[in-house]
Amino acid sequence: MSGAVAGPRQVMTATVRMRVRPEKREEFIQTMTDLTTRARRAPGCVAAHFYTDSEDSNAFTLVEEWRRRRDLDRHLRSDEFAALIGASFLLSHAAEIALDLVSHHGGTEEVLRRRLETAPARRPRKRPRHGGA
Repeated sequence: MSGAVAGPRQVMTATVRMRVRPEKREEFIQTMTDLTTRARRAPGCVAAHFYTDSEDSNAFTLVEEWRRRRDLDRHLRSDEFAALIGASFLLSHAAEIALDLVSHHGGTEEVLRRRLETAPARRPRKRPRHGGA
């Protein structure tokens, strides 16, 4: 997977943060893995990833990117998303859901360019004076 993105693009991003009850963890992972796989096959899905928190094994994040708003809207009305909502009985807390329009993507080159633009100016070093009478 390349760090560069061909030209500017906009995507809709859905981020769902969830914390599962420890005794339901395995069932939850199985359900979410299946739902994530199905989301990736949906029309307009750019990417879908399901992550576990490195500091809390019962905390998870689902991140989906959609080509257009209507693709995300279709997904939100789908049986797959209804299953995600239905899986809420496995959670220890209510899920946090964020829907965002990402208007600019940049890859490695973008990061490097911005680092150079924002790098503090360096002062020339003072040369030590030698000798003198």
